Amino acid sequence: MDDFDLGSEIHKLVSKLQGGDPAHLATARVKTAWNRAVPASIAKHVTGVFVVPETQAQEVIVYVDSQLVATDLTMQADPLRMALNVEVNKMRGGAYEQALARGATLSEVEQVKCLRFRVTRDRYLSKNRRETTFDALEAEQAKFAAVEPVALGEEELNDLREAVSHIEDDRLREAAYNAAVANLEWQKGLAAAHLDE
Repeated sequence: MDDFDLGSEIHKLVSKLQGGDPAHLATARVKTAWNRAVPASIAKHVTGVFVVPETQAQEVIVYVDSQLVATDLTMQADPLRMALNVEVNKMRGGAYEQALARGATLSEVEQVKCLRFRVTRDRYLSKNRRETTFDALEAEQAKFAAVEPVALGEEELNDLREAVSHIEDDRLREAAYNAAVANLEWQKGLAAAHLDE
């Protein structure tokens, strides 16, 4: 049972149900590949993946839960599209490799040519997903801002002095030392408040 892959099994089932229609197979392949291509930090904001009809699964719209996430992902569209195509091509297996062997370029064998991000309308979001990413980030920022720094011990301060001793410029060395002290004291405060996990 270790070799069981739910995505592959779903893909097989969809293939049977849709009678081998290439457009339907490409759509199923893209949706499965999306789930494999993106990290959990992105996936948790995705509310739907829509393959635009009549595009042979070359145009994909991903719906997300906030404008902030849509904007962020739009800036990452090219790397995400490339990761998506890598997963699609893994699923295509030999067909992809044969196309490259025949001299096709990478852009010619890309399944997804256009990846766009849109915000899901509120009425389609469940109540527990309505808190926007921005609200969550603000709450997280407030927790970190409330952290009280914890003073470093004499040994830690001596270690820092030694770490910056190679800096020749006195002002630069002092600035680096002060920044390192502030950072480490803040990190110790995070650890004491158990926010570093």
